[in-house]
Amino acid sequence: MTSKELVDWLDQNPEMRELMETCVKAVENDSGNLITVDDIEEHVFQELRKAGLIIVSQWAKKRETELSKELASKPEAKKHGKKKSHFIQSSV
Repeated sequence: MTSKELVDWLDQNPEMRELMETCVKAVENDSGNLITVDDIEEHVFQELRKAGLIIVSQWAKKRETELSKELASKPEAKKHGKKKSHFIQSSV
């Protein structure tokens, strides 16, 4: 992936862009709140957890779209619709 492709991807995925910016800011420690190794370690772990959730969510959405298209292209695939009930009342 080229630098331009990465920037384009980050532009299309603002949540991931925000996380990357947070990581860069942590390295720079502009806020001055990351004093100890424990502080930076906790911060990094929190950001990695967020990134993991975003990545899994994006993967699942993409996979769902792919599967939907795949199923829609198969003529034997049944679409879900309202079931027709042939309810027979007893004559009691």
